[in-house]
Formats: sequence, C-alpha cells, structure tokens
Amino acid sequence: MSVEVASEAALSSVAYDMPEFAQFLAFYHLDHSRQYLSSLGSDLFSEPVRVDGRGLSQDNSAYYLGPKATMFGIAGSPDALDADVVIHELGHGIHYQIVPDWGYGHTGAIGEGFGDYWACLL
Repeated sequence: MSVEVASEAALSSVAYDMPEFAQFLAFYHLDHSRQYLSSLGSDLFSEPVRVDGRGLSQDNSAYYLGPKATMFGIAGSPDALDADVVIHELGHGIHYQIVPDWGYGHTGAIGEGFGDYWACLL
C-alpha cells in the first residue's frame, strides 16, 4: 500500500477507521525503532524496510527477508495498530541482520524471544 500525504492538514484528516491509519501507525513505530538502532551506532539495514499495514488477510504478521518488508494481518483488529506487534516483527529482521544464517530470523524460541525482547525494549 502506498500512501501519499500532500499536507499536514491531509494527514490530520486520517481517521482511525481508514485503511491509511494502520499504515501510518506501523511506519511510525518502525521508524522510531530504526532511529533507536542508529542512536546506538548501528544501522543494520542497508535499504529501507518496507511496510504494509494491511498486507495479510489473516490474523498473522511477518517480516519477509527478500523484500525486507514487514506485513501485518487485518483479521479481527489490524495487527499494525499494536506497537508491540510492529516492533516484534522488526525484531525478526534485526535478528536476521545480526545472524543471517539463522534460518530467516525465525528460529523457534530464540527468534520469537528476540522479537519479544526488542518489542519490550522500546
């Protein structure tokens, strides 16, 4: 989903029930997390992390290595509305960037644990 905002007034007109809201919220939390990484002197991602706040029709979210993208499910309440879910999924991407041969960042308990740790850290 590509969202363009021409002005601050246009941004402030985005309401909670609009599809763009989940996109903006996910972007905000991913950007904040990446800025925190940079403040630690680390920039693990050589490219932007793509985000789709409504990219999966199921109640599931994921970080995809190939396109370096976080995708969020929309079944029930959209996952992108929950900062912990957004940052947890980026945690999988961070985990993979640190240890790339550890199975896509999803290595069972250690991968999930790192995602949870990252979400709690921020």
